[in-house]
Amino acid sequence: MSKRFWLILMGLLVVSIGALMVVMRSETVALELIDRALRSQMAPEAMPSETLTVVVCGSASPLGNSPDRAQACIAVLTDQHFFMFDAGSGSQVRLSQAALPVNRLDGVFLTHLHSDHIAEIPDVMRSQMAPEAMPSETLTVVVCGSASPLGNSPDRAQACIAVLTDQHFFMFDAGSGSQVRLSQAALPVNRLDGVFLTHLHSDHIAEIPDVNLTRWATSGAAQPLKVYGPAGVSQVVDGFNLAFGLDRDYRVAHHGVDFMPKAGGQAEAVTIAPGVVFSEGGLTVTAFNVDHHPINPAFGYRVDYGGRSVVISGDTVNTPTLWAAAEGADLVFHDALARPVLEVMHRVALESGRERVAKIIMDVTDYHAGLEGLQASADAAGVQRLVLYHLVPAPPNAVVAGFFKRAVVAPSMMAEDLMRFELPRDSAVIYGP
Repeated sequence: MSKRFWLILMGLLVVSIGALMVVMRSETVALELIDRALRSQMAPEAMPSETLTVVVCGSASPLGNSPDRAQACIAVLTDQHFFMFDAGSGSQVRLSQAALPVNRLDGVFLTHLHSDHIAEIPDVMRSQMAPEAMPSETLTVVVCGSASPLGNSPDRAQACIAVLTDQHFFMFDAGSGSQVRLSQAALPVNRLDGVFLTHLHSDHIAEIPDVNLTRWATSGAAQPLKVYGPAGVSQVVDGFNLAFGLDRDYRVAHHGVDFMPKAGGQAEAVTIAPGVVFSEGGLTVTAFNVDHHPINPAFGYRVDYGGRSVVISGDTVNTPTLWAAAEGADLVFHDALARPVLEVMHRVALESGRERVAKIIMDVTDYHAGLEGLQASADAAGVQRLVLYHLVPAPPNAVVAGFFKRAVVAPSMMAEDLMRFELPRDSAVIYGP
């Protein structure tokens, strides 16, 4: 072909790439694209009449950690019926992705009572055989879940931040999907010291049984997992202990009480109040109040170790209380809500006749932090790096992600699952993305 042809082709390619970049940075165009995508998703596909429809909503066993497979679940539908057979971890996301009419689900049939068939949460049997050693005298932080419940991206688990040293390991919240992320990050779950809960919403507590199962199975722990949280945490922990009692008995019967002491499969609630809630081996955890009204109390946490500090907001609006607690922190993980995207979602839901969905979308806007002003607040508090997490909605594509990314200035960023930050003691360096 002639040189002229190739020059024309290259010119068209450059123009196309330039146009795409303009589109991606235009909020007006981005919101229109979101509007169109939502309209195609809002109405679940009608089931064909007089037909038995079967959808695989989960094909995995607990042995493995592929993000492409949920655990056991088969959906069976007609135009008049809808049943699930088992409800393994990750299956709810698959129901949503398949646009199945969950609003008319008739029931769930369980084949048996193992946790990977009874829980709509990931349930990994064991972490990787050789967890990576933590660097000495370094505060390591791993994003084990960056999503809110609003969204169904398989690339994001719900709220979870892991904080470790070579002598400590704590999780801050344990949202659905976080156990798989712990395994994928090769974290030493066998030495998990405890879980700090920011509050008691389901997307922050749901994975506690699965996390503890892995800790118990990989360590043979004889002591319950400590779960720290606000008033009400005892009710949550007691409920999990009761709900997973049969599963615990099955595993002891199968593996033997010497290999898996029964008490290690349980959790122990520790009710805390604002102030220093843990201090040992040079690591201090301080709880402080945030504003997630009407959920009260709701906490954020600050972790200090070796002159380095990390703050986890939990769910909150942009409140001075948090920034006072975060003054001079190296890293702040902060709840973030993209209001323009939710406004489009709300409008499309109303126009699609989904009033309940529309109400839920609009209701969440008053107790999460809008993007406006977060970077300025972080700068005023002397925070070295702001990381947006608990993303509302969880970005399904680059268009939605752009709203979060444009709200911060580098080195601040939007969180992605499995991001890892290392803060060596007595320095100002942050190794990571």
